[in-house]
This record gives sequence, structure tokens and C-alpha cells, in this order.
Amino acid sequence: MNGYITLGSIALLFLAMYVYSYGSVYLDLQAEKRTIKEINERKEAMRRLKMRKQRQREEKFQKMYNRSQEIKKRLKELERDKVLIAQKFKNNIKIELMKKNLHKPTQQQTG
Repeated sequence: MNGYITLGSIALLFLAMYVYSYGSVYLDLQAEKRTIKEINERKEAMRRLKMRKQRQREEKFQKMYNRSQEIKKRLKELERDKVLIAQKFKNNIKIELMKKNLHKPTQQQTG
């Protein structure tokens, strides 16, 4: 009976040494997996942040582009209005000159 107890004690000793030696390896692997998981989560968070910022930049660019197009359109309208006003002013001057010419008495030639 004492032999079985001694044999069991030795078996428990070897089992404890095995668990102790590979237990640290197991804990290191678990810590490494946890670290990799955290790194992947951070990468994913950074990727989502970059995508959100890219969307914000695109929206801002689109707003600026639309505003630029509105300004160009308005400038074209103002230029067209300027030309129309200039033509109207020019026509009014011509009309005034014609009116003056009609009201001037014609000089008679003496001969």
C-alpha cells in the first residue's frame, strides 16, 4: 500500500511540474491572443475613424464644390445683366441723340 502512495505522490509531483511548466506557456499564449485581439480592435476603430473622417471630407468638399458652382452661376448672371444694362444704356443714348437730331431745325441753304 505504501508503494502506491509513493507512486501516486511521484505521479502528482510530475503532473504538478508539467502543469507548472506548460501553465506559463498557456498563460503567455492567452495574453498574446488577448493582445492581438486588442490590436485588431484598435485597428478596426482606426479604420472606422478614418472612414468617418473621409466621409466628412467628402461632404465638405461636395458642399464647397456646390457653393463654387452657385457662385459661378451667379457671376454669369451678373455678367449677363451687366451686358444687358450696357446695351440698354447704349440704346437710350442712341434714342436721345435721334430725338435731338429730330428737334434741331434744318439749316436752309442760301443760293
